[in-house]
Amino acid sequence: KNHLGGVAFGLALLGGGIVAINVNERRAAKQHLINEYCDAKVESLDDLEKVPRHYSALDGKLIHAEGPLHAVKPWPRDPAIGVEAPEQLRLHRKVEMYQWKETKHESKNKETGNTTVTYTHEKRWDTHRLSTHDDRNPPFPHYGAVQEAGGVAMTVRKLLELPFTRNFVERLTQFEDTNVTIVDKSAAEAVGLMAREGNRMFYTNGHDPSSPEIGDVRVTYKAVRPGGYSVLGKVVNKQGLGPFTTSLSRKLSEDAPLVIPKEAHKLSSDATGGMEPTLQIPKWVTDAAEKLVLSYAPLEFAFVEPGMHSRSATIAHHHRKCDSDTDTLFYGGMFACAVGGAIAASPATIVAGSMAPLSGLMGGIGVGYATRKGAQEQVQNLHYAAPKPGDGKKS
Repeated sequence: KNHLGGVAFGLALLGGGIVAINVNERRAAKQHLINEYCDAKVESLDDLEKVPRHYSALDGKLIHAEGPLHAVKPWPRDPAIGVEAPEQLRLHRKVEMYQWKETKHESKNKETGNTTVTYTHEKRWDTHRLSTHDDRNPPFPHYGAVQEAGGVAMTVRKLLELPFTRNFVERLTQFEDTNVTIVDKSAAEAVGLMAREGNRMFYTNGHDPSSPEIGDVRVTYKAVRPGGYSVLGKVVNKQGLGPFTTSLSRKLSEDAPLVIPKEAHKLSSDATGGMEPTLQIPKWVTDAAEKLVLSYAPLEFAFVEPGMHSRSATIAHHHRKCDSDTDTLFYGGMFACAVGGAIAASPATIVAGSMAPLSGLMGGIGVGYATRKGAQEQVQNLHYAAPKPGDGKKS
């Protein structure tokens, strides 16, 4: 039963990796088309004559802009601890508790067959409550969190205040160490503030911070600082700069719908190097998996990065990020294929020896690469459908 369970789990992991790689290539092809479409339509606000006095004049346009970002009051505040980060864009709180880390040891008596279980413990800082067999660690007081300023805006050519939508603000992830200001002493005292060390605060319930005891807490703050940034996105009236998004069922524009070939879900025997049996993934599987992926990573055109760069440089950086995201997801799928193949082949060790898991691992890697090649060949005809002459659409 254990062997059958292992084989089933390994095959499920292998199948999940195959589907993930296939969906990743489909998504990458569509993202490439979206980038190609948007790159041609992006207007750069690098000329004073192109910069309006209010962002509503840019409503619906895809733009590139560069300039300093600044926070709009109120500043980011952590109400649980009673601190604030003046002028910072976002504030990240990391909480660690000093607690017991348990290690379980098992030893089997060869004569009696009995197993003896013992536990050892060491003290350490950790960002979540560690479990022990005797539940000896105290409750965790607070967990990590991110607080934001009342708003974030970019000053473009000293003429335009371009606010960011919430979606764009959440893309600001360049957190650096920062000092915070105590603005609510009662909150700080309530959690037992004892000492400060740069961007770190210690809550030790009366203990010496240099000699922590079980249950002591330390909080570290980091912030996204104001400064020069470059952005790509779509201006939405009454909201500001946000992402240009699309989906499987929506058109990119009136004259350029995204066409997905019906055969895009299949992997032909030619594409997989003549492997038998032919790898074919049911369309409903890939559609469901892609819908799930797109719910977390939607097809969109949006980018924000530190540094003030030209339109062409910002677009190039955005393309590199898209390629990096695709590679990350591919290697995740390959890992699932490799591990799944090794686990599924493990029971064969009894017959084939210790090389069985290695053979399964290599087989999983081969299937993963074959899946990628097949998927790339099947989506290479993904394209925009140009309007037909006389279809009634205005030119």
